Amino acid sequence: MAAPASRGEARGSQQTGWYVYGIVPGDVEVVADVRGVGDPPGRVQLVRDGGLVALVSEIGLDRPLGTPEDLRAHQQVLDATAAQVPVLPLRFGAVMTSTQAVTEELLAAHHERFAAALHELEGRAEYLVKGRYVEAAVLAEVLSENKQAARLRDRIRGKDPDATRHELIQLGHIINIAVTAKRQADTRVAGDALQGLVVASAVREPTHELDAVHIAFLAEIDREDGITHAVNDLARNWEGRIDLRLLLGPMAPYDFVATLAPLSDSRSQAAAARLAAARASLGARHDAGHARRHRHAIDALPKERSLGGRRRHLRSPLPRSGARKRVRPRRAAGRCGTGRGTSLACNG
Repeated sequence: MAAPASRGEARGSQQTGWYVYGIVPGDVEVVADVRGVGDPPGRVQLVRDGGLVALVSEIGLDRPLGTPEDLRAHQQVLDATAAQVPVLPLRFGAVMTSTQAVTEELLAAHHERFAAALHELEGRAEYLVKGRYVEAAVLAEVLSENKQAARLRDRIRGKDPDATRHELIQLGHIINIAVTAKRQADTRVAGDALQGLVVASAVREPTHELDAVHIAFLAEIDREDGITHAVNDLARNWEGRIDLRLLLGPMAPYDFVATLAPLSDSRSQAAAARLAAARASLGARHDAGHARRHRHAIDALPKERSLGGRRRHLRSPLPRSGARKRVRPRRAAGRCGTGRGTSLACNG
């Protein structure tokens, strides 16, 4: 049964909507005052239908979505949930008009596929491993392995950058190609190191020119200790060469299920655009001056050693009622379709 309609809904004036975070199994209860997106942050509530539950919170329609705080709140609710129960994450910015719309156009309209996807994800979550090359170390590797790069380095060392602009560009191009090849090789090494501990993996695009590995893994939560040991071993082996900066998890399986968006109106599109802009400003961008930075690093080549620590997100405000039953997947989750009057866009 859907949650009671808000006062705004009851009066027929659309003052509020319902922000949807994700879909979870029907045996979930909220046992704490969990807060989500909005200003002030809305209280996370449950909308139930036929053995499925949508995590929602009421949100004012007069306030645009897309702030960094909104994005963090969206991810925190989903990741904290994923530590306890399987969850299908919805794309950031998903707002529906009423709890009845959540029930009819989202849960009921896609019950079979959502249930199958949750069955597949039972006991599993996503873990993210990311590392970045120590610039001095990777440049030293490139220069020792590539004679043309070494000659260009000697040609520009101590010279006026304006007078050696062409050589700088050449050297930057060679370094970028070499780093790309090393990234591919090191990504394979990281995948091999976790083989047998994970169910699936997905390589993410680099967010910085010195990114070494950026891989999402889907794994059984009860194998987390083994994953942690494998990543720590990898970090020790790469010490001084790759700064293995973080191991995040358990997280919602963003890279392994279709990311659902139950709305295609201008509000959701605007929120998505603001999210993309926020990610671009918060993330590491490609630096057009990479050749000059490489020149500086090549001139100095400091001898640095660094080993990144582990960061964990283990909030669990949504514990499951009763004992968890271990369920093995029997079929792959299907892609979602379209609901009545509501577009459900899916990303592969």
